[in-house]
Amino acid sequence: MDEPWHVVHTIDDWYDGSRGGVADYFGVSHYYRSIYLDTPTWNPDEDRFELTLLPTVAFEAALELQAIWEKWHQAYKAGTAPEDPDDERVLPEDKTKNAELTQILAAGRESGKDRIILVRGEFKLGCKHVCWRKMEQEVLE
Repeated sequence: MDEPWHVVHTIDDWYDGSRGGVADYFGVSHYYRSIYLDTPTWNPDEDRFELTLLPTVAFEAALELQAIWEKWHQAYKAGTAPEDPDDERVLPEDKTKNAELTQILAAGRESGKDRIILVRGEFKLGCKHVCWRKMEQEVLE
């Protein structure tokens, strides 16, 4: 049976592929987090993710954070982004808002920690869509 493809709204973490961000899971926004760092050895084919249900306010914060990053990225590509010793990838005028939104997203992720779903994820080229396959809880190797 073919599994459905879901929209990826943001990518917050990247290491040999998308490792964290916000995506839909059957029409509901969740924060996805790769569990590759939870294992003692690196496996480039690691495809297990935790999905944490996000409240609407946290989802909206994630979208705003993405817009702030995209604004910085455009300035970076144009050569107009100032150097940032902290490598935050945020323009100076957006730092306060970025910090506020980061706290909102973190609180939203924390509020859903008791409802985590363990899945396998396969991202389409370009990482705009993902196929989640639900799996039983298992011990991390």
